[in-house]
Amino acid sequence: MRKREPRLTRVRFRNDVRAYIDGRQLGFIKDISHDGCLIASASWMAVDKKKSHALTLELPRSNSIVLNGTIMRSRIASETTSDQVMYEIGFKFNLDSDEFRRYTNWLKIMTQGTEQGQVKVFVSDDQIAVSRLLEQIDRITKQ
Repeated sequence: MRKREPRLTRVRFRNDVRAYIDGRQLGFIKDISHDGCLIASASWMAVDKKKSHALTLELPRSNSIVLNGTIMRSRIASETTSDQVMYEIGFKFNLDSDEFRRYTNWLKIMTQGTEQGQVKVFVSDDQIAVSRLLEQIDRITKQ
């Protein structure tokens, strides 16, 4: 049996954050962690763990960040209505780039600011998740 890595804490944004894959708008970030995100989209994308894609995120309080990575899953969202099919696309970041380090820095600043009550980019009921994510980022970046 293969060993599963523990899933990192995910947080939700207060407002919509647009996501583009390979230059075309795909949808909005549903939740985000240190190493990936879940995208809500009206467009389906094929899972191909060998193919790298460029994901552009229009993050709050930052310039756009382009992260490379792979689509790990694509499925119909549970909250889909009969008139609009929505998909959830799981995207895993490539952790070995300058842009990823910039993203990590942004995420750390946002989680610290949220913890101190200075920044409000995440959903307010995610306070515990934000604290947990900050601890995970600190632990990972010290390794």
